[in-house]
Order: sequence, then C-alpha cells, then structure tokens
Amino acid sequence: MTSQSNRPIRIASLTAFIALAYPPWSATAQTLEIPATPSCSTCRIVIDHLVTLGSIADADSPAAEFVVTRDSRGRTFVAPMTDHASVGVYDGSGSCVDVIGRPGAGPGEFTYAQEVKVIAGDTIIIVDRVQSRYTVYDPQLNLVDVVNVPFPDDGSVFFDSRSAVFHASVGTAERLGYLLHQVRAGTVVRSFAEIGDVVPDNRFERHRRIAPGPDGSIWLARENDYTIELWDTTGTRRKLFHGDRSWFPAWNTRRDANRERPWPQVNAIWQDGNGVLFVLVAVPSAEWRPGILDEVPPRTNLRVRQDVYMDTVIEAIDPGTGELLASLRTDTLLNAGLMDKAGIVDSRAQDAAGWVRVDISRVHLVRNSHDGTY
Repeated sequence: MTSQSNRPIRIASLTAFIALAYPPWSATAQTLEIPATPSCSTCRIVIDHLVTLGSIADADSPAAEFVVTRDSRGRTFVAPMTDHASVGVYDGSGSCVDVIGRPGAGPGEFTYAQEVKVIAGDTIIIVDRVQSRYTVYDPQLNLVDVVNVPFPDDGSVFFDSRSAVFHASVGTAERLGYLLHQVRAGTVVRSFAEIGDVVPDNRFERHRRIAPGPDGSIWLARENDYTIELWDTTGTRRKLFHGDRSWFPAWNTRRDANRERPWPQVNAIWQDGNGVLFVLVAVPSAEWRPGILDEVPPRTNLRVRQDVYMDTVIEAIDPGTGELLASLRTDTLLNAGLMDKAGIVDSRAQDAAGWVRVDISRVHLVRNSHDGTY
C-alpha cells in the first residue's frame, strides 16, 4: 500500500457559503458549515494497515467491483467474488478460507451479491440487488433467514436482521420522490428524506452515500457536492452540513477521465465509535493529464486504473458543532463502498498476471495526548 502522509491539505481561504438549491424543508434542520481549517491542532487522521488479501493459492478472487467488511473475529468478507454470486471469507492472514453462496435463486443462492454487512453478534447479511432480497447467516456461516424486499436498493443500514433502512428510487406513487425506506420483515413501514415532487433523471441528484448514525439515525451524503444530512426514522432531518472547498466544486455531469480532469466524488461517510464523522473523497491527483489511461495495460481492474489518476482526501468532523478536526490527503485511492463504524477501507494493486491484491486498513483519529487517542 502506498505510504500515507499527514501533510496538511492546501485549501484556499474559506469563501462565502454557497447557497445551494435545497428543498423548502431544509430550514427545519440545524444547518452547519464545515470550516476548511482544522480546529484541533493536536488531532491527526491515521491509516493503520490490517491485512493483505489475495494469493495465487486462493481458489477464487474478488470481482472487478467489490466491497469489504470485517467482523470481531478478524475475518474479512468480500462481496462479490468473480461469479458475482458468492462472498469470500478471508482469515486473519489474508487467505480465502471459505465462500458463502452460489449462483441460483434458491436459499443460499444469489444473482448479484452486491452488499455484505456484519451486524451485532457477528451476524452476516448479504444483499442481492437483482433478486431484491437479503440473506442472513450466523457467525458459523449457517443460513438463518431469507427476506424479500419490495425493490432493489442502492445502499442500506441494518439495525438487526429484520429491520433496516434502504436507499432506493422507488417508482410507485406512494414512494416516489423519497430517498429512504424503512423496512421491517420485508415490508416498508415508512418512506422519508423527500427530494421533491419530481425525481431527477440525473442519478447524481438522487443518489447518496449512506451510513448508520447515532440512536438509529441515518447519515446521507451527496456524491457530487460536499453536503451531508442526518435523518432519523421518524422522517425528520436533524442536521445539514456543507463544506465549501476550492477542490470540490459541485457538479452534475460525468467526465471522461482520460480526456477531462475528473471531478472529486464522495466515496464514503461513517461515524466511528467515538462519535467522529468521517468523509472520504476521491480527488484528481497532480499527475493527471489527458491520455493518462492510454498508458494503463488493458484488463486492469477498474479501481487500480482509477488509482493512477485519483488521490483520497479524508476529513474528520465533530458532528455536534460542525468543526473540522483534521484532514489528510494520500496519493492512494481508498475504497469504502459500504462503510461500517469500524472505518474499514481498502486499496488495490494488480500484478502482471492480473491477480488483484487488496490491502485492508482502518482509518481513525488520534490526538497527540497522553492517552494517544481521541
């Protein structure tokens, strides 16, 4: 994994808050501006390497696009593997020791194992976006339950194996225009986080990064704009954060990264066990230039290709005050598609034979004090 640096990010002085076109109900939420300058002089973001996944001895490897999570036993779960219908189980040494699932439509079978999550008690949940259902396994990898949901999802937060909030665009009259849907035992009990009467055609206007918040609340972040919201499951938006950054202009059209300088993009948000809110943003590197991908070998993994021209900025925020505690920029593209509270991220490399190596790390905030923690 490319080494990280705690060098400060050079950011232009804070300008006036950009007045974005929020829906009328935004006035009901506490609105906070995230300063560009950290307020904690002794705080810093640290990336600790945990394990490297992937060996030529493994029977299978991750698909081109995948997500990772970990349990309290030190196991790492990767979804999906190359067949898109299974989840790899890796031990503490990084070896693939088991696989959950197989292709099909029966119990324990998947079409597209899009998400894998570990909830309380090391219960494992695998979400199949194509079949619109999720499957529950116990820590011993025994199948416990299969629950159908009424729509495919774009991300989810599970409170337990029967209760979750799904992020999805649903085309029914009752659910149209809402970003979040609370589901119990496969039934929608509430839809909330309204985006207006007309659902935008542009996916960047309706798609969000989602993460669990305190006391059953939900964090949402736009991909194309430094805007973060905190919702509770009563349908009330509690907080609205905005960060004015010279390196993050708002955008709503995709660029061809081989011809135009790519846009920054929020890849993940999460709140850790100490209550610190983290935002992870992919940003174009200083090395980007037109035609840069022409130099990349064909059949290179998508994220490995993106690492050629993208860096990562991580910011740690106090969600109570909106203060920026610390910032870190690294020249490694870090991925965290389905973030849990542990702050698990991954970076990827590929050898000449095409084998993808995955480095798993943990992001956390430390303070230069006697106890060394925040």
